[in-house]
Amino acid sequence: METGFHYVGQAGLELLTSSDLPASASQSAGITTPWTLLILSFHRSLPSPAVLSPVEPSCEGVQCAAGQRCQVVGGKAECVAESTAVCRAQGDPHYTTFDGRRYDMMGTCSYTMAELCSEDETLPAFSVEAKNEHRGSRRVSYVGLVTVRAYSHSVSLTRGEVGFVLVDNQRSRLPVSLSEGRLRVYQSGPRAVVELVFGLVVTYDWDCQLALSLPARFQDQVCGLCGNYNGDPADDFLMPDGALAPDAVELASSWKLDDGDYLCEDGCQNNCPACTPGQAQHYEGDRLCGLLTKLDGPFAVCHDTLDPRPFLEQCVYDLCVVGGERLSLCRGLSAYAQACLELGISVGDWRSPANCRE
Repeated sequence: METGFHYVGQAGLELLTSSDLPASASQSAGITTPWTLLILSFHRSLPSPAVLSPVEPSCEGVQCAAGQRCQVVGGKAECVAESTAVCRAQGDPHYTTFDGRRYDMMGTCSYTMAELCSEDETLPAFSVEAKNEHRGSRRVSYVGLVTVRAYSHSVSLTRGEVGFVLVDNQRSRLPVSLSEGRLRVYQSGPRAVVELVFGLVVTYDWDCQLALSLPARFQDQVCGLCGNYNGDPADDFLMPDGALAPDAVELASSWKLDDGDYLCEDGCQNNCPACTPGQAQHYEGDRLCGLLTKLDGPFAVCHDTLDPRPFLEQCVYDLCVVGGERLSLCRGLSAYAQACLELGISVGDWRSPANCRE
């Protein structure tokens, strides 16, 4: 039987067998000392095998869903929820910026809610526009049309057109997926949802409630009626020229878009409707807007997560303006219920005590 020895030399792999050795080197007890020393000496001259360092986990190539970002957690790359801020236009209409500043604006024109204003080429361009309209009373206005522009497409949601969307001016039934899935539009309960892969989420109830959610990487990179998203509500009234607007009407006028409606208005200034103390006290009752803040009421489960007081103020104001119309009450209560649901909290039955139908 031949005895084989393998070694790696400069020329590659070579095999030594007993036939290659002198007779004295193939004794049954092993190899003679000279050959043993030769082989051992040769192997000792070879470099030691390289010690490979463990591969560090990386987010390179990891794709996460909208509203998520990749992060190395426990030695593994995972998609985790990204912090976001929400801007709202609801009721007749009341605005809340990304930084939490609240204001009322009764204009009936088309306005830029939010758009990318940064020169950072790593951020995708987008814009969200809203067109307001009067309904029954010229004293108030509501969001009637929402348009999102991104990836060379425009998608528009029109009041009352439940289940449908205009895609590049063509009416389509939901759901819709564009740009290889980077822009999706679908229905979730009573709302339309426009979801973009970079984290922008726009919801509209086909009536009067509009919400925009943006991830933290857009901080201080956006502008419009939703503010600049820099954590400071004091400078949210920035106009396109960089100056601060003195009031909501000036702000709205600066972000007005030319939509061909030359009869639209930017809203009231000195003659805005207001509540009397008696009206406010009445509408703050437990079976009206006060249901929002009732400690043992259907909304109490959400109080610690989302302050109901701004919604109470908006609800009371709306009822004052429209003379206590039940539909306005139901819209105000629904706005808080929906905002809680977006935070993962389902409130109790509020429709029965408020006498609001589905």
